[in-house]
Amino acid sequence: MKQEDIVTFYGKVRISNKPNDATAGGLSHYRINTNYVNNIRKVVRVKLRSNLDIMVPAAHKRTQYVHDEMFVVQKELVVSAACIEIMRQYFAHLSDASGELEAFRKVYLQVYENIYRFGQTKEIRCQIEYGFTEGELNANGGMFYHNELDTMFKLGEEPILAAHPHSEEGRRQAALEAADKIKDEHGFVFWVEIIDNLGKYGERFVSICNQIYKIVPRRDKNRQDGLYIVSSTPSNGRINSNEVFERRYPLDNVDKDLGIYPTYELAQTHGDIAGSRKREQQEREHEYNREKQQWAQEKLKLEREADERERHLRHVEQERTIAATQMKELRDRQEHLAEMQRLHMKDKYDERQAERKDASEFIKFLPSILAAVGTILMVWKTFKGS
Repeated sequence: MKQEDIVTFYGKVRISNKPNDATAGGLSHYRINTNYVNNIRKVVRVKLRSNLDIMVPAAHKRTQYVHDEMFVVQKELVVSAACIEIMRQYFAHLSDASGELEAFRKVYLQVYENIYRFGQTKEIRCQIEYGFTEGELNANGGMFYHNELDTMFKLGEEPILAAHPHSEEGRRQAALEAADKIKDEHGFVFWVEIIDNLGKYGERFVSICNQIYKIVPRRDKNRQDGLYIVSSTPSNGRINSNEVFERRYPLDNVDKDLGIYPTYELAQTHGDIAGSRKREQQEREHEYNREKQQWAQEKLKLEREADERERHLRHVEQERTIAATQMKELRDRQEHLAEMQRLHMKDKYDERQAERKDASEFIKFLPSILAAVGTILMVWKTFKGS
C-alpha cells in the first residue's frame, strides 16, 4: 500500500503498511486496546473525538467476562517486558489517581504481584471495563457523552448527528450556538480568537471602529492552530443575513489576508507606516494652514473691532469734551449772572444808603432852614409894613 500523509493539528498522520501486530520485532513497548462488546440486543453507536461514528451490532452470543444485558467497553493496557518495571514504579508512586487511571493502577500492581514476580513474562496485560445497561443509555434520551472515555454513545442504528464535544467540529458548533445567543440578544456579534499551541505566532493587534485592540494568543490542545472569527454574516450592501458563522484562518497568511498586525503602530496605520506618516504630515500641514488662515481672519476681526472701539472712544471723548465745554460755559454764565446780581444788589444798597444819608442831612439842617425861612418872613413882613 502506498503511504499517504494526512494533516492533523500537530503534524501528519501516515497511512502505514506495517503489520497489524505492532509488537512484532519489539516495535511497541506500550499499547492500549479498546474493545466494544454489545450484549443488550440493540445496536449501539459509538463516536470518537475524531468524529468517527462506529456502529456496534448486538452480539449473537454472550461474551465471557461481561455482565448480561450490558454494553461493555473494555480497555486493555499492554506493557512489554522492557517497560514492566518502569510502569510499576510509576504506578507505585502515583498517589492522587482517580477514575480510569486509578483502576489501571490497581489492576496493574495486582497483575504484577500475581504474575511477573514469580517468573519472566514477555508482557503484562491488564484490563478494565465500563458497563452500561439499556436503561442507562436511555436515561439521557438515548445518547450521552462519557467524559472518562471521551466518547459519545447512542442507542439505535441512526448515526450520531451531534459532533463530539471536544472535536474541532463540536467546539465550532458550541461557539456558533453561543454566538447565536448573543446575536439574538444584541443583534450583532463579532469575536476574534488566536490559538497558538506552539507559541510561535505571538500577540497581534487589530483595528476595529478606529480603535486598536490587542489579541493575546492562547493554547488549546483540543483545537488546531489558527485565527478564529465568529461573527454575524457580513453585509454586501443589499442582501443581509441573520446567520452566524465561524471561519478559521491559518496563521501563515492571516496578517496579510485579514489586516492583523504584530505591532500597535502597524495596526494603527493599517500596515503602511511610511504612507501614514506622510498623510499625517500632510494633515498637520493642512491643519497648520487652516489654523493660520483662521488666526489671520481672527486677527483681522480683532483689529476691526479695535478700530471700531477706538472710533467709539474718540467719539465719546469728543462728546465728553463738548459736554465739559458746555458745562464750563454754563458755570461761567451762572457766575456772571451771580456777579451781576450781586452788583445790582450792591447798587441798590448803595442807592438806599445815599438816600438815607441825604434824608438824614436834610433833617439835620431842617431847623436851620426853618429858622432862616422864619427870619426871612419876619424881615419881609417888617419890610412890607414899613
